[in-house]
Amino acid sequence: MTRIAITGAGGNVGRELLDAFDESEVLAFTHSEHDDIDSDRLDVTDPDDVAEKLDDFDVVVHLAGASSPDAGWEAVSETNIQGTKHVLDAAVENDVDRVVWPDEVLRRRRAARGREPPHRLVHDPGRTPGGDR
Repeated sequence: MTRIAITGAGGNVGRELLDAFDESEVLAFTHSEHDDIDSDRLDVTDPDDVAEKLDDFDVVVHLAGASSPDAGWEAVSETNIQGTKHVLDAAVENDVDRVVWPDEVLRRRRAARGREPPHRLVHDPGRTPGGDR
């Protein structure tokens, strides 16, 4: 049975995914307690906490982040950038088979601030990064 960890399970997308994997064991991680979700607490800004708690999973769906357009740079940097790095480092350290991270959060945040969304990074051996699409 596939073991799936969902970070940011208390958010809108995370809540939708909790029941989406019928044939898998899913563990929800949230940054705070929720009365309506059976979850473990996870602080993505703490690399040791992340490495310890993301051990023994096949897949990590990383949804944790400061998603409010009003979030300050410090919160965004610590949670979204460093937190994602900690999740990716833990995935490598713990031999996680796959990490899923939706870049849509960043795209929507930038669009809300009137900035053009960043180019999507797609691995295609036949194309040069940043080339015409």
